[in-house]
Amino acid sequence: MDTTVFDALHKPVAQRIGLIREGFPAEEVDIVSNAVGMSKQSLLDILGTPQRTVNRMIKTQRRLDPAASERLLRVVEIEQRAEEVFGDKTQAREWLTNANAVLGAVPLQLLDTELGANQVRRALTAIEHGLPV
Repeated sequence: MDTTVFDALHKPVAQRIGLIREGFPAEEVDIVSNAVGMSKQSLLDILGTPQRTVNRMIKTQRRLDPAASERLLRVVEIEQRAEEVFGDKTQAREWLTNANAVLGAVPLQLLDTELGANQVRRALTAIEHGLPV
């Protein structure tokens, strides 16, 4: 059985790298969008993969490429981190999906790049430690 993107978060780094390089099954896109509470199109925008391509990949049981797989893992990692910081799934989703003046964008929309994800991580760490954000 394939390792899910959620399971991958709990694997050692070397194993996560291998899973990213192998690519997560394309059907993980639907699973993640439902679990994280974001539209499939919003997630696909972050992944940089057209919906028709993903639909075709799901039909033919193909895997996402490494770049899309890494972004998918990043979305799950940040969403779980936000839940940890806020202590509540609803509050975490609200923070992730609303414009943030400090970040200058909606946090989820920054996850298409590692630099953007780092900014979101820094903001979450500041919130966690009661620092101004």
